[in-house]
Amino acid sequence: MAPHPIVVGLATSVGLLLDKYLLQSANVVDQFMTGKYDLADLKHGSGFAEPLFKASTLLGYPIGMATFGPLSDIIGRRTCMLLTAVLTLVGAVGCTVAWNPWVIILFRFITGIGAGGEYPLASVHMAESADRKSGARNVGFLYAFGSGFGQALCPLVAIVIVAIAPTTPKQCETVPIGPDCNEAHNQAVWRGTFGVAAVFALGGLILRWATTKDSANFVRRKAASPLPLVAKYWRPLVSTATSWFLYDVVEYGLKNNDVSIFAAGSTITSALTTSFMSLMFSIPFLLVAALAVHYVSTKYCQLLGFFALAVLNLVISTFSAEARADQEATFKALYILQTGFQAFVGITTFAIPAEVFPSAVRGTCHGMSSVAGKIGAILGSYYFAAVKADNYNGPFHKTPIQYIFALVTGASVLGVIATMLFTPRYRAGALETMDTYVDADDHMSAIDVLYGKQPRNKLVDNAA
Repeated sequence: MAPHPIVVGLATSVGLLLDKYLLQSANVVDQFMTGKYDLADLKHGSGFAEPLFKASTLLGYPIGMATFGPLSDIIGRRTCMLLTAVLTLVGAVGCTVAWNPWVIILFRFITGIGAGGEYPLASVHMAESADRKSGARNVGFLYAFGSGFGQALCPLVAIVIVAIAPTTPKQCETVPIGPDCNEAHNQAVWRGTFGVAAVFALGGLILRWATTKDSANFVRRKAASPLPLVAKYWRPLVSTATSWFLYDVVEYGLKNNDVSIFAAGSTITSALTTSFMSLMFSIPFLLVAALAVHYVSTKYCQLLGFFALAVLNLVISTFSAEARADQEATFKALYILQTGFQAFVGITTFAIPAEVFPSAVRGTCHGMSSVAGKIGAILGSYYFAAVKADNYNGPFHKTPIQYIFALVTGASVLGVIATMLFTPRYRAGALETMDTYVDADDHMSAIDVLYGKQPRNKLVDNAA
């Protein structure tokens, strides 16, 4: 008896949920890493450990993407999905039982390799398991499940554990240590947060083993095109890689640092709650965006997202430290709103490379696009963490938060330009016609159709 489609969908998407959960964990658990686990402690690297901790998972992403994307075109999607699930499980368990910060950084790097592989595997597998009319929508819902619920789940778990094991980690940094500091409870929070990820990882591995298989579309077209096809599809590859790079500077640079941004002048519980609410608020936007790509060109959805991010983050960048304190509600509302509009770019950068490339090299091209994205994520996450550090003395060191939002605005403006110049304005009918040309080994005509041009060759001529 075949497994229910919902079960198969859950098995496919649980890896992305864990990816987003574990990525968000860097933004959550570092607040509770005190005492001998303090990332800012001199014996752990004179401030170097904290930005490395933020970027450790991201450093593994390009390796996983560059490895499992092309590998999935050779040995199949299912086998690679099982391998990435094992790596994610090992990384989550290792973080849970870690005995010093450097061990956590090592296992977060391992987790990053597995989580990085999830990007090309989950989205491509989901797109190939649907018809052309439903591909972008299904990938959109996959992204919504992972990016929405996965990221929001992490601060929620921390909030629940803090309620069970109360602590005020900021008081652990004072001399003398404050009365509300509880080192044991701090460890319970960050170990418990990683432990929940380990439980999900084990469940996801079991589900994948029992339910997933390579789609009929992938099996049918697996040997249709050779690997050198990647070079022929350079223009859509430039589009997907550039857009993803710029978006991840925005998404990861902000989300990996928002708890500490909100924590200034507030309690840790309040900061976690604000982070949780901003991520929860993005879920309706994700669902709307997933539906939008079914009815509107993905190019226009991506343009809308980048344009809204440019405008909103430009406004946020005008808030000085005093203005953020005096107009806290407005600042947080604008931040949450821009988090919501990230959904349109997040879904399109994830869905477009899952649709516009031939199936035989789709894993490879999606992997290359996501590698470009994670390079942007590493730059944004690491640099933004360094900018807001106490020992930062670089440009705009007196207004680091405003500087961060100004950089994000610039990346969003570049995203608008890149989308207008390179991203194809395709619909399901064009993709179906493109597939026909790909099957006929006429890739130049396939690219013409993708970009809305008249194909240089006619199918009737090819058939003749």
